[in-house]
Amino acid sequence: MGVSSAVQWWEEWQLRVLVLASLVVQYILFITAALRKLPSRSGIRPAFTWLAYLGSDAIAIYGLATLFNRHKEPDGVRDNVLEVVWAPILLMHLGGQDAITAYNIEDNELWTRHILTAVSQVTVAVYVFWKSWPGGDQRLLQAAIVLFVPGVLKCFEKPLALNGASINSLVNSPGSIRRTTNKKVKIDPLEDFVRMAKHCFAAESNESVNAETETEIGTQTETEAEAKAKAKAKAKAEKPAEAVHLEPDRLFVDLASPPSDARVKMMKYFSELDDFKAYCSLRERLHNTFDLLYTKQNMFSYFSDPEKFLTQKLISFRGHCGVWVRTARSYLPFAAIALFHHSHREAYNHYDVKVTYTIICCTAGLEFAATGFLDKANLMIAEQYQLTIKLCTAKENLDSKPYIAEEKQPSSKERAKNISQPRSNPDFLNDMVSQCNVLASFVRDQKYSKTMSIVGKIQCREFLHQHWRMKSCYSSRSITALVLEYVKGGWKDHIQDATTYKMFNENRGHCALKEGCCYEDLGWILDGAFDESVILWHLATDLCYYYTGPSRHGSKCTKVFDAHVYRCPAWCEGSDYHERAVLCREMSNYMMYLLLVNPEMLMAGSRRNLFTAAYDELKGIMDRDIVNRDKKQRLEERELAHRIISMANGRASADPEGSDEGNVNGTASAHSEGSDEGNEDGTASADREGSHEGFIHDAWDIAKMLMGLPEERMWAVIEGVWVEMLCFSASRCRGYLHAKGLGAGVEYLSYVWLLQYYMGMETLAEKLHRADHQYPSPLNFPRGTTSCRSVVPENSSATGEEITIAVQ
Repeated sequence: MGVSSAVQWWEEWQLRVLVLASLVVQYILFITAALRKLPSRSGIRPAFTWLAYLGSDAIAIYGLATLFNRHKEPDGVRDNVLEVVWAPILLMHLGGQDAITAYNIEDNELWTRHILTAVSQVTVAVYVFWKSWPGGDQRLLQAAIVLFVPGVLKCFEKPLALNGASINSLVNSPGSIRRTTNKKVKIDPLEDFVRMAKHCFAAESNESVNAETETEIGTQTETEAEAKAKAKAKAKAEKPAEAVHLEPDRLFVDLASPPSDARVKMMKYFSELDDFKAYCSLRERLHNTFDLLYTKQNMFSYFSDPEKFLTQKLISFRGHCGVWVRTARSYLPFAAIALFHHSHREAYNHYDVKVTYTIICCTAGLEFAATGFLDKANLMIAEQYQLTIKLCTAKENLDSKPYIAEEKQPSSKERAKNISQPRSNPDFLNDMVSQCNVLASFVRDQKYSKTMSIVGKIQCREFLHQHWRMKSCYSSRSITALVLEYVKGGWKDHIQDATTYKMFNENRGHCALKEGCCYEDLGWILDGAFDESVILWHLATDLCYYYTGPSRHGSKCTKVFDAHVYRCPAWCEGSDYHERAVLCREMSNYMMYLLLVNPEMLMAGSRRNLFTAAYDELKGIMDRDIVNRDKKQRLEERELAHRIISMANGRASADPEGSDEGNVNGTASAHSEGSDEGNEDGTASADREGSHEGFIHDAWDIAKMLMGLPEERMWAVIEGVWVEMLCFSASRCRGYLHAKGLGAGVEYLSYVWLLQYYMGMETLAEKLHRADHQYPSPLNFPRGTTSCRSVVPENSSATGEEITIAVQ
C-alpha cells in the first residue's frame, strides 16, 4: 500500500475510526471509573482512567470538527448521509459517564468552560445536520431527532453536575446556612461544648456499668426469653437516632461546626460504635463524599432516597435535568434503533450501516447500564458492609488490635521468618496506607545504581522518589482502631475543660513521652518544626526496629527459641512485639510519604527537601564507610540499619563523653551517661547537638534513649507518638485538601481527620472560626477601664494606637 492509497483510505475511514474510537473510550471510561474507589497498588489503572477521561472529550470534539469540515459543502453529502446521524451520538459521548464527571477537584471549578464547549458543539452538530440533510427518508430523520434529544440533554448535564459539586456551590447551598452564635449564651461556646461532651461520656460509662449489673441480676430472676425480649426492647429504645447528621460534605468545604448540641449528638452516636463499625462508617461516608464531588450523584441523588423524593415539595432545576436526562438516555436510543431498522438503510453505504448499528446499539446498552449504576453500586457496598459486620460479630475471638500476641506460640520455622516490607493483607474493606522509607529508598537506589546515576544527572531523582515508592499496606483499620482508642482515652482521662481540650488537640507526642517517663530526655524533639520531628522519629523508629543488642539474639534468629535465653528483635516474627513494631513502622512510613508526596496535607509549610537532605546524609555516611572498608557491598535494609548503628556507636566511642553500644541494654545509662556535662538538668546531648548534627546522628540519639527503656514501654511510646502525630497533622489540614485527595483514591489521613471530627476533636476550620478568649472581654474590664491599653503589660511591644478598643 502506497502513501497515496493510505491517505485515500484515511480520508474515507477517518470519521468511522473516530466514532468507533470514541465508543471504545467510553467503555474504558465506564469500567475504570467504576473501579476508582477500589485500592490500586500501581499507577496503571489511574493512568488509564486519566487518559480515558481526557481522550473522551478530545475524540468527540475532534469527530464533530471532522464532521463539520466534511459536510460544510452540501454537494458532497449524498453518499455519506449516515455520517450526519452520528453527530448526536458524539454529543452523548461528550456528556461523559455518570461515575466520573471530574478527575481532580479543580475540574469542578471549570464548569463554565464545559458549558461553552457544550454550546459550541451542540451548535456545530445541529448546523451540520440542518445544512447536510438531503431529505427523503423520514424514518432516518425521526431516528436522528430521537438521538438528538438525549444527546443535547446529556451534553449540558455534565457542566451542571460540575457546578453542583464545585466548592462555591457547596458553600452557598441552603443547607450550609446554620447559625453558630447565640446571644443568650453567656459562657464560652467551647466551654459549653466540652461540658456537654464530658457529661455524655460520663453518662455512657455509667450506663455501661449499670447494664452489666442489671444483666447479672436479670439472669438470676428472669427467664431467658424474658431477658432477650427486655434486651431487645431496650436496644430498640436506646438505638442512636438515624436523623443525626453525619454526612461530611459541609466539613470538606471548611464550614463552621454546627452548634454544641448537634456535635454532642453526633459524638454520642459515633462513640457507641466499636472499632470495626466505626471504620466501616468512616469508609462509607468518605465514599459518599466521593460520589458527591466526582460523579453525577448530585444530579439525581434523591433516586436512592424514596422518602426524600416523595416529601420534597420543591425539586431543583438540577434535579429536573437529572430526571429527564436519565429517562431520555435510557429508552430513546432503543427507539432510534427501531426507527433506523425500518428506514431505507439498504440504499446507503454498507460500511456506514454497520458502523451506525454498532455505535447506536453499543451506546444504548452503555447508557442503559450506566443508568442507576451509582445507586446500585452504593447499595451493593452497603449490603456488603452489613454482611461483613454480621460475619465479624459472629466470631467469638474478633480482635481489632492485631499487635496483641497470640496465646498459641508460633512454630520455630515461623519464628525464623523476618520481614523487610510492610504487610499485605488484602481486604475489600481496608483502604491502603501509602508507604515511603528513607532506608528502603537508599537500598533500592543502590540496587538500580546505573539507572539512578542517569536520573541524577538529569535532575529528576526527587521526582522519581515521589512516584517510585514502596508497596502500600492494608493496615488502615488497625491504625484507625488505635486513633479511636486514643481519642476516647483523651475524653475520659485528659480533657476536663476548654483549656485541657485545646492542650489535648495540640499534642504531637507529648502525652506518649510523659506516660513513658522520657519527656525530659526527648522533649527537645517537640520544640522544633513538625516536619523535622517526623523525619527524626521516622529514622529512630527504623533503628529501633532493626536494632539487635546484647540482650537480643543477634543479627539472625535460629530455630531454637527460649524466652529466658534471649529476646528476638522486633523485625523477627518470633518477637512478642513484632506486630506492634510493624504497625508503628507503617505509621512512620505513611507520615514520611506525606512529607515527600503530599507535604501540604502533613502541615502547611512542610519542607519536602528534608527527605532529600536525610537521604544525602545517609548516602554520605555510607560512602565514607565504603571508603573505609575499601569495598562496595549491596546491603539490605536490616544490614544498612546495623551499619548505621555501628558507625554511630563508633562516633560515640570516639567521644570520651559518649556511650557505646553495650550501654544500650535496657538500662537508663544509655541516656544518663551520654548527656552533656555542662547540662545540669539532665537533658541529652542531642539537645545541644541537634542544631549542627545531622538527622542520622540525632535519630540515633533518640533511638538510643528509647532502647534504654523496657521493650514494651519503648514500643508503647513509639506507637503513642505516631498516633498523636497523625491526629495533629490531620487536624491541621484543610478540608479542601482532604476533598482533593479523594480524587486519587482515599488518602488515609482523611480517615483520621473525619474520625476526630465525629469524636468532637478540633479541626482547622473550627479553630479558625472560633473566637479566642485568652484576653479579657470588655465586660470583664476593671471599673473605669475604657480600653485594652489599661490591661496590657508595660513591657508589651505593641503601641497604644494598635491595641486600643473603644468600649461603649
